[in-house]
Amino acid sequence: MSILSWSKELSVDNVACDAEHRKLFDLLRKLHDAIVIGSTRNTLNSIVADLLKAAETHFDHEERMMKEHGYPGFEAHKAEHEKIARDVKTLVVALTAGKLAGKPDVALLPAQWLYSHIRVHDKQYVPHVSQSAKNAAGKQTRVPEPVG
Repeated sequence: MSILSWSKELSVDNVACDAEHRKLFDLLRKLHDAIVIGSTRNTLNSIVADLLKAAETHFDHEERMMKEHGYPGFEAHKAEHEKIARDVKTLVVALTAGKLAGKPDVALLPAQWLYSHIRVHDKQYVPHVSQSAKNAAGKQTRVPEPVG
């Protein structure tokens, strides 16, 4: 399995979150491929903008879901999202400045962060949110849909 690919083992048993995770991996693979073929800075900037927007949308969705279900690890999880966002933005600045041209492995680092984040941090909130959703089923509480 490629680090640039979503796989079933990364499923968090939430259709919307899994789709968002797949989209993030697809964009990272697209970025990697664009660097490999030597795409223009405008093309790279467009892919990076799409990636940042998708990550922001996903993080917002997860955070709303965790808050709605009273996940006790919310603050730590949100801090992890903020750290990933800072690290990716640092890479983006270097990439868009042309400092990483011809270095396709630059896309591997955020893919590794994403892979690790899903396997460790996202998998931690799943049991709590699932149980909370089951408990609230009679109250017609729903998991919020992604914005955008």
